[in-house]
Amino acid sequence: NITPDDISKAASLSPSHLHKLFSESLGMTPFEYMINRRIKKSMQLLTITNYSISEIASSCGFTDQSYFGKIFKAKTGYTPLNYRKKSNYSYP
Repeated sequence: NITPDDISKAASLSPSHLHKLFSESLGMTPFEYMINRRIKKSMQLLTITNYSISEIASSCGFTDQSYFGKIFKAKTGYTPLNYRKKSNYSYP
């Protein structure tokens, strides 16, 4: 569970300088980047595993399942369960 502060320390940059560089280079903050990566990984897990929603939320760095659901829906337009149903994947 990496935070923007962890990234800034590893890169030997102040958090504000890291924020500025991220925004200029990628058009998003380090926090937004991390959320996007976590959502992308959760989408993969929802599609290819039968892990519970709470297991997926936790493994993708979300400590609160309701927060995960709220962010997931804001980013994808679906709840995690509806996304899983939409993916129509049959588990082995």
